[in-house]
Amino acid sequence: MLQHQSWTLSGEGDPRKIGSCSPAEIRKTLAAVLKAARCEIYTDVDGVYTADPRMEPKARKMGEISYDEMLELASTGAKVMQARSVEFAKKFGVVFEVRSSFHRTRGTMVKAEARSMERVVVRGVSLEKNQAKVTLAGVADRPGVAAPHLRVKAEGQEFPGAMVLIGNGRHYGGPFRFFPKADMADGKLDVCIFPKSGPLDLLWYLQGVLIGGPESLPEVKYLQTPALTVEANEKVALEVDGEYGGETPVTFRLEKKGVEVIVP
Repeated sequence: MLQHQSWTLSGEGDPRKIGSCSPAEIRKTLAAVLKAARCEIYTDVDGVYTADPRMEPKARKMGEISYDEMLELASTGAKVMQARSVEFAKKFGVVFEVRSSFHRTRGTMVKAEARSMERVVVRGVSLEKNQAKVTLAGVADRPGVAAPHLRVKAEGQEFPGAMVLIGNGRHYGGPFRFFPKADMADGKLDVCIFPKSGPLDLLWYLQGVLIGGPESLPEVKYLQTPALTVEANEKVALEVDGEYGGETPVTFRLEKKGVEVIVP
């Protein structure tokens, strides 16, 4: 049985490990190095179908399919082949057949596109369940609407930003240390000012916070202040612990002994 390690042969016939990959990639590597006439990939299915036969009973097994079509199906949810192994086969011109390990029926040949394949408009349908699509509708095409232009005023200074986090403890949103210098007894609020608020920007900020804290991100402004005011050209909603807390402009300040806690 082929394990998840890849081996090839040097000119002297000595085995050399070239990396970690799937069994399908190992077979195609050997077929390319040995210049095999064909490569057979044995799996628990008897070929490549026009759809997932477990979900669509009328799905038909294809006799042949091109590298590009197989690569597209594999990268969009089809489980029969890994996209990386298909890319390898295409790069080195390895023709391979996907067939069943349990019977001798013919499978599906994966090869370079032939003229006969060009007549097919739709080759197959794939499905990826673990995805979500979010559409923002009705967003006005005006600066400051899709991403608000905020102004943070503190101790005589003004800082621009698109998103502002304010806290008095070290953690925000669970285990994330957005405020590493926070001290509940120092009389100061900790503030992170982010210049952008797009989805990719948020992922970048979160990664930076996890690895080195907000101060490792040069574009993020981190400050400590007893009070601050957040303003914007238009009304921007304020969130307090997951709940709506009003709109800009808003002022934050620490009140000494503002909360009394009685412990029995």
